[in-house]
Amino acid sequence: MTEVEKAKIVLPGEIIGNTEFNFQPGNGAYLHNNKIYSSLVGEVYIEKLENESKLSVRGLENFNPLPRMGSIVTCKVTHVTQRNCKCIIIAIEDYILKEPFKGIIRKEDIVDVNKDEVEVVNCFRPQDIILARVLSMGEANFYLLTTCDESLGVYIAKSQHGGLMYPISWTEMQCPKTFVKEKRKVAKIIRIVES
Repeated sequence: MTEVEKAKIVLPGEIIGNTEFNFQPGNGAYLHNNKIYSSLVGEVYIEKLENESKLSVRGLENFNPLPRMGSIVTCKVTHVTQRNCKCIIIAIEDYILKEPFKGIIRKEDIVDVNKDEVEVVNCFRPQDIILARVLSMGEANFYLLTTCDESLGVYIAKSQHGGLMYPISWTEMQCPKTFVKEKRKVAKIIRIVES
């Protein structure tokens, strides 16, 4: 069994080799307890030098992680209908994507209670930035998303007049310029203030 395969894709912290086989860590790798670990997302390759061989990792410039079931994602709303909200996923957890994925929030996945009374247009508007959780991979390469949690929903929105709105309740945001209120499914974001 070979200790490393060429062009194998690895993640940070993944073991790629071991000093018992006369390997040393090269670029994109580090040593801990005689084991060599990747410090990058990339491809493993062997650098053969005169007296030793080094295990190195070449970073992937166009690496884009996939949303997984349960991941919290940041999305930008692109289209709203009576039945759903379409969006593009721009970040997974804290990782900003190089290429966005398509997401969809169905009417029944917006809130936990009174699902029949929900009107999608009163929850999201195009250009809103929202937090959602990945439910699964749906049809036509759309990820099924949910905001059925008080911490999920709209957290950045502009009013129809272009002002950045602020939440005044869990169902409304207000424009600070015009004081016009607009309905949204507002995310309950807890901010930690240092004293």
